[in-house]
Amino acid sequence: MDTWLIAIGLNTFILYTSALLAVGTASFTLTLGPPGDAVTARFGMTTAFLAALAFTLAIGLGGGNMLGQGPEALLSHGTWLMAVHTSLGDSAALGVIGMLCVAQGFRRTGKRHTVFLALGVLLGIGGFLVTGHAATAAPRWLMAPVVAVHLAAAAFWLGSLFPLFVIVRAKPAAEAAAVVRRFSRLAVIAVAMIVVSGAVTTVVQVGSVEAFFSTAYGNRLLWKLVAFGVLLAIAAFNKFVLTPRLRRGDISSAKGMRRSILAESFLYLLILVAAASLTTVEPPQSAGEPAQVSGDRG
Repeated sequence: MDTWLIAIGLNTFILYTSALLAVGTASFTLTLGPPGDAVTARFGMTTAFLAALAFTLAIGLGGGNMLGQGPEALLSHGTWLMAVHTSLGDSAALGVIGMLCVAQGFRRTGKRHTVFLALGVLLGIGGFLVTGHAATAAPRWLMAPVVAVHLAAAAFWLGSLFPLFVIVRAKPAAEAAAVVRRFSRLAVIAVAMIVVSGAVTTVVQVGSVEAFFSTAYGNRLLWKLVAFGVLLAIAAFNKFVLTPRLRRGDISSAKGMRRSILAESFLYLLILVAAASLTTVEPPQSAGEPAQVSGDRG
């Protein structure tokens, strides 16, 4: 594989992970209330700053890939200037501002805290909607909202794992169970949104069952779906087995919940690796269409 594509894939993984964590932690705070732990706020700020850096670096990597030169192209003003006028520049502008809003939201309290976090969530998601195969696929009036729903739901689930881990570790079992139960109700909605939006995107991007097995894009998407299936099984175990035990004050269930959250986090990282790898190959339905800006996120 081309060196630029490897670098783009790695940066995309970092971008997906950090941005979804930042947006998701903000969403958790907005919907379920501040977890009451400064550690979570610092976590949200750190992931937001990392995502802002990755959004910015995507411009240089995309420009270097388009020029087809060596790594020294990253040091050239022309590389960045050329790429910033593509959809990568629009993506970075929205994404960086959004991540800075998230970071600022975690530094403040009261109404300003809520406004900054909400604005950060919207702009952070928006940064992924102006570039990439999925969000810009035809019909765009359908795909952009579908991808937005998919990312928002996935971010909420992923970004909730860290504050939930903190709460289950630090709070009494009954208090932690109350938060977990409230999260579970919202998680059911998030899962439904992920499944429906993912199905629409798959139909548009893959087009046929055969393409799952005959194309690199289909193979990687298939592995992503398998990992998501295992993730759903663990989430169901949390909801129907561990959460009721935690609500009854079973101390051992708190330890099981923490282990389960760690397992979910690991699977989510695998899913994000698969998602990042999809940006380095062309979707079956895009074959034969005019190529997008090289370095766009899939």
